[in-house]
Amino acid sequence: MESTNLIIRADCSDYWRGVELDPWQVEDTTDWPEAADETRGSRAKKWLLGPDGALWLRKRPHERQHYRCEITIEAFAARLSRSLGFDTPVTHVCVDTVGKGVVVRTCLAEGETFSEGSELLSRVFPNYYDREDRPAHTVAIVHRCLVELESEGAAGLVEAMLRMLAFDAWIGNGDRHQANWGIVYRDSKPTRLAPPFDTSACLGRELADAQVNRLLTGQGLDGYIERCPSGFGNGTTLIKQLELLSDLRRVPEWPVAIASSVNCFERALEPAKRYVRNEIPDDWLSPERRELAALLIDRRLDWLRRNAP
Repeated sequence: MESTNLIIRADCSDYWRGVELDPWQVEDTTDWPEAADETRGSRAKKWLLGPDGALWLRKRPHERQHYRCEITIEAFAARLSRSLGFDTPVTHVCVDTVGKGVVVRTCLAEGETFSEGSELLSRVFPNYYDREDRPAHTVAIVHRCLVELESEGAAGLVEAMLRMLAFDAWIGNGDRHQANWGIVYRDSKPTRLAPPFDTSACLGRELADAQVNRLLTGQGLDGYIERCPSGFGNGTTLIKQLELLSDLRRVPEWPVAIASSVNCFERALEPAKRYVRNEIPDDWLSPERRELAALLIDRRLDWLRRNAP
């Protein structure tokens, strides 16, 4: 299987020439057999056997009405990250007799297993708290964990994580907690960072329609961007993306990772804005929410340029 590290080149112009986001696609999963239950997370999930013979995780929309757009946002975020060179699993919105959802193809090849961040941190640091103690999920402890795992033979884990966090900061993904990242193992040995998954807590997914319309006028937009959470803590409380960037500056590998990432984000900005405005149908995301998503990725890139170095 290919590396999950973000593909970065000193000059991205050749890389970006002709690169596009995957076409929008709706899968009808009505006849896909159920293969297994999935109990992790808050939303209803099932593993299905797809027509390609692979396992696909189907997730239902959130119960809160205005959170229901997160299935579309997850499918868009997956396309955007794949266009940046992440080995993000193929992700499509879907329908069946129950309603709408999103399906995500497994990122594991035969013989591979997955361990989420909380399991890894507990294994490396016996005194680490349980997976629900999110303030204990700090940049320092994650960095130390990945360095330790790299010493077991898995190269590039720190770089891959930093580039994923840079992507999260760009789109405002506020939920990269210890259960939303992990390591892929083969023969009991760590091999690679799992590609980005469950990237849906971004681009205004939690906002009611009235809040979306207000932000589109510019009212409160800067404050909304500043308040973006991160999924990380400082040992006592959860921290926002701005504080996370401050912590990341203490990581030796961060300057190179963020500089090259922002370079590629700048080249991806206009294709991403065109895609979200023109390629996602109204019945999957309203025009107002699509416009807000385009506005946010534009303004958040400015915010990232100012605050990341």
